[in-house]
Amino acid sequence: MFDTSYCTYCVEPQHDRMRLDQFLKHMQPDESRTRIQNNIKSGHVQVNDIPISIPKFTVSPGQTVLYKTLEQPDSIQWQPQTMPLNILFEDEHLCVINKPSGLIMHPGAGVPDKTLANALLAHDIDRAQLDRAGLIHRLDKNTSGCCITARTRPAQQHLIQALEAREIKRTYLALVQGIIELPGKISAPIGRHPRRRTAMTVLSSGRHALTHYQPIAHYPKHTLLELQLDTGRTRQIGVDMKHLGHPIVGDSLYGHTHMPSKSYPETARKYLSQYPYQALHAMQIEFTHPITAQPMKFKAPLPDVFKILIQSLEPVKRDTLH
Repeated sequence: MFDTSYCTYCVEPQHDRMRLDQFLKHMQPDESRTRIQNNIKSGHVQVNDIPISIPKFTVSPGQTVLYKTLEQPDSIQWQPQTMPLNILFEDEHLCVINKPSGLIMHPGAGVPDKTLANALLAHDIDRAQLDRAGLIHRLDKNTSGCCITARTRPAQQHLIQALEAREIKRTYLALVQGIIELPGKISAPIGRHPRRRTAMTVLSSGRHALTHYQPIAHYPKHTLLELQLDTGRTRQIGVDMKHLGHPIVGDSLYGHTHMPSKSYPETARKYLSQYPYQALHAMQIEFTHPITAQPMKFKAPLPDVFKILIQSLEPVKRDTLH
């Protein structure tokens, strides 16, 4: 029997009238809705010290929610595996990783090991006592760049709350198909695709999502974009760029494959047609340290394959906008 895990959350104004299970899902985004509902029904959730067993109970600002997880954390079951980690920053509370493309965040269906979580457990075995080995947010398998991880439970709770309150600023770089002349934003609800269950799409019944984009450079048939997320929906940037009509280069799920224009040099055409990942990089992350309250800002250099792709386009670059 493992010790009970306690998490305490304060209901903020933006959570007013939210269902209790939805509120806890927001606070613990990597926790399954089913597990949360089962813990509520089992009497392991209190609101202002009163046990609440109804998942649809609505919360109000100022209330304190105590969530007791009696099940074994997934991270205890995951095995530590020594793997290289590109650490941008580390102290006793948290660690910022530069995740490479091709690395999955944590074990799941069909992926039992060799993930970032397995590497983190080998780096710091105490992470086994944290939910998801201390992971705070997700990057897609084929997205590289900045990723925050916690090393203690208080740090993890504070960082998850900061993420929910949109206090963590995430900036991405993407090479997309087509020309985008002006900055803008995409505000479209995202949900599970009704026919392709492994994919997400824009749906009227989906969850609110907001992405801001800023052109950085133009090429004959492509645009280099800087993007910022206000929300963190699954595959949000890929879905949004497809919805806008400008899919990310190399995105096998939401993009489309075609031979690059002959207006590009042969080298650029080769790299565009053979790019092994999606050309999306989480280049910068800004947040307040959960314990010291100091402002933190980290930038992850472009992976070599992305850098080479951009360099191959340099001879035909129309302009630099930023």
